[in-house]
Amino acid sequence: MAPEVDHFQGHRINETGVMELDTVWLGIEGSSWEPVAIMTEDVYLRYKQYMSKVALQVQPGTMAH
Repeated sequence: MAPEVDHFQGHRINETGVMELDTVWLGIEGSSWEPVAIMTEDVYLRYKQYMSKVALQVQPGTMAH
């Protein structure tokens, strides 16, 4: 069984242009950078919520907005 995601604490674009999430797993200490492509549907919903939160925090007029 795959480990369950607890929450995300950051994101980055790797050298190949793929977005990766700094993922904290339930019951596992530390975190790991995981490409968005490996994420399953339930994780996608958490990812969407995370990105909505990020979008609210980013200042209008910046590149991320």
